[in-house]
Amino acid sequence: MFVGEIRDSDSASRGWIAMAGLIIVVTAATRFYDLGSRPYHHDESLHAKFSYQLFRGEGYRYDPVYHGPLLYHLTALTFFLFGDSDTTARLYPALTGLLLVCLILYSRREIGDAQSVFCAALVALSPTCMYYSRFARNDIPVALYSLGIVIFGHRYFYKKRANDLRLVAVCMALSFTAKENTYITIFIFATFIGLMLSKQLVFGSVRPMANTRSLIRELWPDFLSAGAIFAVIYILLFSTFLTNPWGVWEGVTGLKYWLGQQKQPRIPGPWWYYVPLLVVYELPAVCLTIIGSIVMRRFDLLRLLMVHWTVLSFAMYSWANEKVPWLGVHIVVPMLLVAGIFIGDCYEFGKRHTRRAAIVCIVASVIFCSHAGVPVNFRSGADPKEMMVFVQTTDEVNRIINEIEDWSFKLSTGLDTKIVVQSIASWPLSWHLRHYTNVSYPATVGYSDAPILVLDYEKRSQLDPAFNDEYVKRRYPLRAWWTPEWSKLTLHGAWRYVVYRETFSPTGSSDIYLAIRKDLFPVATVTSAQRGATAASAGEAAGVDQDGPGEAVKAVGMLRLGWTADGSGFPGGGFSEPHDIAVGPDGTIVVADSGKNRVIVLSADGTWRRAIGEKGSGPLQFSAPQGVAVDSGGTIFVADTWNHRVHAIGASGDTSWIHGPKLRDEGNYFGPRDVLVASNGEILVSDTGNRRIHVLSPHGDLLRSMGGEGKSPGRLIESVGLASDDDGSIYVADTGNQRIQVLDPKGTFLREFPARGWEEYYTEPYLALDEERGILVASDSKNNRLVVYSSAGRYLRDISKFEGGSLLNPTGVAVDNGGGLVVADSRHNRILRFEPGW
Repeated sequence: MFVGEIRDSDSASRGWIAMAGLIIVVTAATRFYDLGSRPYHHDESLHAKFSYQLFRGEGYRYDPVYHGPLLYHLTALTFFLFGDSDTTARLYPALTGLLLVCLILYSRREIGDAQSVFCAALVALSPTCMYYSRFARNDIPVALYSLGIVIFGHRYFYKKRANDLRLVAVCMALSFTAKENTYITIFIFATFIGLMLSKQLVFGSVRPMANTRSLIRELWPDFLSAGAIFAVIYILLFSTFLTNPWGVWEGVTGLKYWLGQQKQPRIPGPWWYYVPLLVVYELPAVCLTIIGSIVMRRFDLLRLLMVHWTVLSFAMYSWANEKVPWLGVHIVVPMLLVAGIFIGDCYEFGKRHTRRAAIVCIVASVIFCSHAGVPVNFRSGADPKEMMVFVQTTDEVNRIINEIEDWSFKLSTGLDTKIVVQSIASWPLSWHLRHYTNVSYPATVGYSDAPILVLDYEKRSQLDPAFNDEYVKRRYPLRAWWTPEWSKLTLHGAWRYVVYRETFSPTGSSDIYLAIRKDLFPVATVTSAQRGATAASAGEAAGVDQDGPGEAVKAVGMLRLGWTADGSGFPGGGFSEPHDIAVGPDGTIVVADSGKNRVIVLSADGTWRRAIGEKGSGPLQFSAPQGVAVDSGGTIFVADTWNHRVHAIGASGDTSWIHGPKLRDEGNYFGPRDVLVASNGEILVSDTGNRRIHVLSPHGDLLRSMGGEGKSPGRLIESVGLASDDDGSIYVADTGNQRIQVLDPKGTFLREFPARGWEEYYTEPYLALDEERGILVASDSKNNRLVVYSSAGRYLRDISKFEGGSLLNPTGVAVDNGGGLVVADSRHNRILRFEPGW
């Protein structure tokens, strides 16, 4: 039998009120003090900048990569109320960190006075909860909403008050609109309910089955109103208050992206990844939770749920492929509740020596958490030696911003100062420089006369020699990290790390140059005439178009192939996130219609021919296919991305062969994005997640592999688009290295040139080669443009706008047999064709 009824009395002792007040004050101080001082993490800058854009009226559209809309809307509201700053962008998670502690104290009728105080104290002092309450991410808010579901759900179970169920609906809606890992939380709670029902272990009494109908009649109005509340919150946020109705469906399907990411490691780690983090930062709570789960005196329904939540959270996040410190929040919060309840039970129900032991435990926890939590939160929040600090922006970025502000003042150009940011520093600088009106990022630096440049140190060999003559450069570390080499860990090393944070393996960083034009210094010797001459020679050496790019291309005879606004006349409806395009020898156009898990075949003029495939993993079934190619015999090859394989479909429409998901002795495919038929008939597959290119025979046999992870010539990071010329040279969109590499048919490096844009992995650029004109086209989806180069790598122009419209997230590109350019305008769900002359 379970005990632990909810007490009806709201009265609290003076002692409880005093302790609760002290805990709230400490929590507020640790969450809000000096909130904006730590440099903005890459992810924080994304969240802050997108919120700023929403605040400025530039709109918002849900992208599962960056999680739900709630953070952006509430942060935009914060900007409206208090202005935009490094501090205000973190106010929302800081406030939810405080509310989490308040909610624990509010639940004293469920868990007890002493228990609520001890739980609140542990959460208030937890280094993990403290750190991520001061971090512009969704994890602490989701922890708050998850606990709200538990507390108000528990109250509704006993009291049957409609308002409690409505509060459950509010918490669920806020959690689902905050982050997709809410599905994990709901799964954990659902399994607990299922276990309890299956054993008929219900807290209190179980109604006979004969009363089921009357129970439904009694409760359905409550659930109906709660469902309406959930729907209203969900729809308003995902549709950005009805300005983007399609966003509601995008929110529903957002889980698909994360399920795809879980099929192969995106940010990998061992299953025990969270164990060292818990030991280093939460050791007392870990010990108390283990002991309390075994010997806890009062195993009522709520306590049993807390233990279940803790154990299953650890199991689920240890099993999940993505391993990052902030996900540890979802393990730590229920663990701290179990630990606090156990100490509270010992204090309230134990004998004198047990009560003293409880006091000793809480004092030890305070000492340990102070040692572990104060430095990482208030002294070394950007120090990579802290395991909780994950590829963090360094403190040097604040110096860079200060120096840019100083030069803007000296030049009297203020916020109009011309600044060029090359690549990796785009985040977080796009947030820090948001008020500057003349900033280019991410930019490929061939030549620029901007007074301030921020350059990638690792790409210094690609810079023109003129930069060395015209600019004073200073090197700064941008991001730093520590990857523990556990094989080097000794018992003594573990002690030195826990006590003194002495690492047992080296740290690393990615660096940048801050470059200031020499003629701005009082001792400068470079004249404007010399600089102009240098600019001309630099431009000529780099092959830059001195006349500059045109903003728009005037399309000649632009056609929307196989597309109408409502999908009418198009079997199965219109396109849904078309990704790649291939053109057959007879002019047939093949489209990877990724959102509908199929391949579409059109005639050369865009007339519908057929659709191939459906959702699934069998023959002629796909999971978000993103690459297509056609050989001279009409065989279609499909990069079946999230089935992790390549599918060959004969001209008759039947499966010829399937390669994958496993390659013998070569590991697994991981999200292949593109496929190409080379001039010699070999099939090239861009095995994106594994940073390599597989070469297959026309019959699907693995011949060889190229690439491998790295930044050196011939190595790849997040390779996507492929193209080849008649000589067999292979052009590779090496996205993570922000370059296009050219390899020979055997994979030997020939040359490379920098790519414009591609500031992040999710750009998914594709390539098309027009040999007759000597032109290479590369898509830059995140910047809503195509970039045109000469085949030798000379930048020619951008294509983003045209008569009658503009591109939105363009991906696949192909040159058809008549010299026209065919484009997958992905977010507009259409295929465009620009006739020769584009």
